[in-house]
Amino acid sequence: MYAELDCLHSCHRVFGEIVEPDLVCQTAMLSACARCGDVGSARELFDEMPQRDPIAWNAMIAGYAQCGKSREALNLFHLMQMEGVRVNEVSMVSILSACSHLGALDQGRWAHAYIERNKLRMTVTLGTALIDMYAKCGNMNKAMEVFWGMKEKNVYTWSSALGGLAMNGFGEKCLELFSLMNKEGVHPNEVTFVSVLRGCTVVGLVEEGRQHFNSMMKLYGIEPQLEHYGCIVDLYGELGV
Repeated sequence: MYAELDCLHSCHRVFGEIVEPDLVCQTAMLSACARCGDVGSARELFDEMPQRDPIAWNAMIAGYAQCGKSREALNLFHLMQMEGVRVNEVSMVSILSACSHLGALDQGRWAHAYIERNKLRMTVTLGTALIDMYAKCGNMNKAMEVFWGMKEKNVYTWSSALGGLAMNGFGEKCLELFSLMNKEGVHPNEVTFVSVLRGCTVVGLVEEGRQHFNSMMKLYGIEPQLEHYGCIVDLYGELGV
């Protein structure tokens, strides 16, 4: 965090020495501010830009979404459309993240329809964002429809689907999907096991949960973190063990 702030201060110093910064310099500075969480400065730069390219819009929307300012991200997205700026896959990932944080299913559905209507490329990142949005908004049928329809998936895609199933009370389906993930040869990560352990808690499988916990280091070389230990405590606590 301190390294990022030092870098941002350096960027501000260099930017301040440029007499007439062009669009590229302005966008780079905006992006740096947004990435470091200084969305206030980023928005000031954004508003002062005489013209803005899609990269500037995407950086500003992503900055808002990453800082939890989801409503601001959605408002800026609507303004982006009103000004006729081309929306791409990068924009939509941030918008879906904002919808996830707000639990805004209707706006998430609208975003999904927009993607299909405008034939945006369904990248792995975009597909995973859609799954996450539907899962966090409680619509697992649609989340899994997106999951099964994706031609390419990575560990984050699988983990998002697993997390959604566990979060929405589908413990058995979560564990079934994890079994399929292993058969497909996809190596799990730390997030995967949080979902798997939560899935075990949902269906009350103490022994299976313990086995999955022990397999993290033994089979996958993943050292359990505080969140994993918390899941084990929940697993035993829920069942009064």
